[in-house]
This record gives sequence, C-alpha cells and structure tokens, in this order.
Amino acid sequence: VKMGGTDVRVHGGQDLANKGQVGKEGTELQLLIPDELGLNFGEEGDEDHSRYYDPDLDGLTQDEKSWFIIEKGFKQIKTFLKSLELEDYYDNFLSEGIMIGTGLWILTEEKLEEMGIIDNTEKEKILNGRYQFLAQPDIKFFIPRYGEPQSHWGCAEAAVFIKERINWPVFHVIKENMKEMLPTTHAGQWSIPDQDKALFSTEGRWATASSCDGMIMLWTVDHASATPPCVRCVQAHFDICTDHVTDWDRMMTVSVGGDHHIAIVDLQSSKIVTKIKNDAGLSLAEQFVSCDADLTAGQVVMGAIEGQLKVADVESGKFFMYLKGHEDAVRDVRADWRHKEVVSLAWDRTMKVWDLRSGTCARTLHGHNRVPSKMDVSFDLQMALSCSHEEKSILWDLRHGGAVSYYDNWCANDVCVDWDGMRFAGCGDSDMVLIWDMEQGKILQQIDAWDSINAQSIDVDWKRDQVLLGTWDNQVLVFDLETEEILKTCKKALRTVTKVRFNDPPAG
Repeated sequence: VKMGGTDVRVHGGQDLANKGQVGKEGTELQLLIPDELGLNFGEEGDEDHSRYYDPDLDGLTQDEKSWFIIEKGFKQIKTFLKSLELEDYYDNFLSEGIMIGTGLWILTEEKLEEMGIIDNTEKEKILNGRYQFLAQPDIKFFIPRYGEPQSHWGCAEAAVFIKERINWPVFHVIKENMKEMLPTTHAGQWSIPDQDKALFSTEGRWATASSCDGMIMLWTVDHASATPPCVRCVQAHFDICTDHVTDWDRMMTVSVGGDHHIAIVDLQSSKIVTKIKNDAGLSLAEQFVSCDADLTAGQVVMGAIEGQLKVADVESGKFFMYLKGHEDAVRDVRADWRHKEVVSLAWDRTMKVWDLRSGTCARTLHGHNRVPSKMDVSFDLQMALSCSHEEKSILWDLRHGGAVSYYDNWCANDVCVDWDGMRFAGCGDSDMVLIWDMEQGKILQQIDAWDSINAQSIDVDWKRDQVLLGTWDNQVLVFDLETEEILKTCKKALRTVTKVRFNDPPAG
C-alpha cells in the first residue's frame, strides 16, 4: 500500500499501521494520511493499536496460521455462549456455519429454531445479547485482521476437522469450495481480470450486489455464460455493507455499512468518489443499516441501528436533517425526493411516513407482531408492502395510515412489487420464491429450484419475468419465472449477500 509515497505492508505480519504510525523493527515513521482515502483508524483517544495485526501469528507456518485463525473464530462463539450460560449450543452454532463472532448478525428467531433452540427465553438472550458482544474490537475487526474465514479451510487441521464432522450442514458448502480453494490474499480474492474489466458498458442488462464482505459487485447479465464474469468489485466498506442502491444512468452505487460511512462508488472507474462519514462517533448504536439515494437530487437518507434516520447532502458531504421516532434499527428506507417524503420500516415493528419539509413524522403504521424485514414502496400510489419475521406480509395505505391487505402463511426476508400488475415476489429462509396476486390474495407461483440455505434479497425484472436473488451462502442467482430454471449464477461474494439490484433497460 502506498501512503504518502512510502511503501507500507499493513497486513505483512511484522509491520503495523496504526493511527498514522508505522512501526518496523523498532523504528517509527510518521505518515500523513489524508481524509479522502477514507481510512478510519478510530476516534480520538482510541488506544487500540492491534486491529490489523496479531503478533501471535509471527513464526507460524501458513497451515499453523490458518488453523490458529479458525480456532480463534471458534473461541469467539464459545465465549459468547458462555457469557449467556448457553454453552450446550456450541456445536449447534458451528454446524450451521456460525464460526466467528460476526456470524451472529445473521441470526433470527426462525434461524435459531432451525438450529434446535426453541426456548423463547434462550432465543431472546441470544438475539439481544449479541449487540454488546459484536461491538468488541476483536469481533468487529476479525476479518480485516485475519482475512476471510473461507480462505483458511485448506489447512491440514481443517481437513481433519471436516472429516470428523462431515455431516454438519455447513460442510456441504465447504466441501464444494475445497476443490477450488480461494487464494488467501486480498488481491487474489477480489481482483478482476483485464478481459473481464473490458466488458463494462453503460448499455445492456446488469446486476449489482452488496455483501458482508463490504464489497459492491457488478455482473453483465447479457453474457452468454451461465456463470457470467464479475466485471467490477469495489471495497466500498471495511465492514459489512448492509444496503445499497444503484444509479444505472450514472453507473454508480450508494451504499452504507458497519464502518459508519456512506460510500458512493463510480463503477466505471472502480473508485469510491465520495465518502460521507458519520457525525456522531463509531459506536454500535450509530452503525448504518439501510439507505436510499438520488444522485440527481444530491441527497441520501440512511437508517441506523438504534432507530435514527439521517439525511445527507452529497456535495457538501454533511448530514443536515435528523429524523427521530423509531425505537429500534431502521431495516429499510425509501425516499421520494421530489415530494419530500420518506418511508421507513424498523425493528420496533412500525412503519413511519416522514415529511422532509418539516422534518417530522406524518404517520405511524402498526400491524406487525414481529420485527419487519424489508418493504417496497410506490409513492405514486401511496402504497407500501412490508414483510417480517412472521408468516405475514402487509399492504399499506400510506395516505391514510392503515393496512389494506394481509398475505399470510409466508415468512419473507425481502419483497419486490409489480405495482402495475399488482403482484409481488417474496424470498425467505426456505429455498423458495413465491409470486402473489395482491388483489386476490393468492399465490400464483411457487419456485423451488435451487439448493441454498435462504435468500436475503430479491429484485425482479417484471417485463422479462426474471428474478434476481442474493442468498445467505453468498450466491447471486438469476431465475426465469416461466421455466423456473436458473439462468445465471453470479460468483464473487465470499459472505452473505445483503442486497441485489437489477437495471431496467428497454425490453426487446
């Protein structure tokens, strides 16, 4: 890494970059790192100088390093469960692939029940207890310090561990990946070959995805291959990328993540062109969860983990409006910048309609009995559809603030609505996609065509009847609604896909 014209090995084992200082064999070198680089080494007064370096790795062979890192992740899970007096569930967690502390993010009540944890008190202890645990530096900086866990499973000790537990659900995925073990270097994992970079265009059909790797990825859906190449891969965040939107006219993305930044990425140049830093510190309560943006209007709205919404101006890079009212994480947010209206959906089980002209909440909608997941909104129709961690999705009248229809017996993680045809697609923790008739309240189609743990995000090209899915086990898939076949498998992400987006070029 070049900083101020000086070569610095940040992850090299013996060199250490912390708060603008590099220590090498007892010497110190002062580096001036401009804010524009977006490198955040902590708040003033933060004296943790070991975020990206572990001296315990010095002198170990590569195999020894890999197993040391794998076991360190195991210990994080054991420590968490021990703090809750739930150590008996240790194997339940590991067998489902929750092998490092940050894996606790994916847990839901339904996921815990699948893991055999059905006691309500125990589920509540786990879901509520994880937040303070996840705020610890050793947990938050595990991946920046040690790399992706998947890259370490090729060591000899791991092979023995897998052989002894070959029937664990997690290892049906790892066994497939063992044949083509990913390289351990950052460049090897995320670089794009020149011939694939050259496929970039402002025309045609494209898909973007964000992931828990902190990456924004771009694929050409028009490519003849069933596994189209990833043509762009940009590290927008040095933590989980929780949400993103894509401006297809500009071929740019706006994203938020656990690093407390809003990142604007120019896909053509593969560069972050703007970073808007949080103005209220780096606490877990301030982590960014959801966003919506309009680069023409030059504004971004984001929802944070403890219920606040903030509106930022892109040109100045500053927040200028704060919307307070939710009591828990804002899981999804949509904005109509022309009419100055924002709709938010939060884990406090409410949907709120905000007036940006006054900065006040116009309406609060109640109806979900469990934490909501995602929503789709039509500002023209003044309607919204939300799903939650219960077997119920709700169609809302935003103008009058009430529920219009309920769609039961289906627990969805995300929804996408065809507002012209009044139908919607939903994906959930099972390996199915359901298509609903919103007026009749009936299931039109059920697609069960892939082998995945669950789907986290969905987008639909309704003109072409094609579905884009992002899954927990890092898959991005394109389905044909008519044939119910997988058309494309887009590979690059190593961790859970958090959001997928289709562009909408003219049909034909």
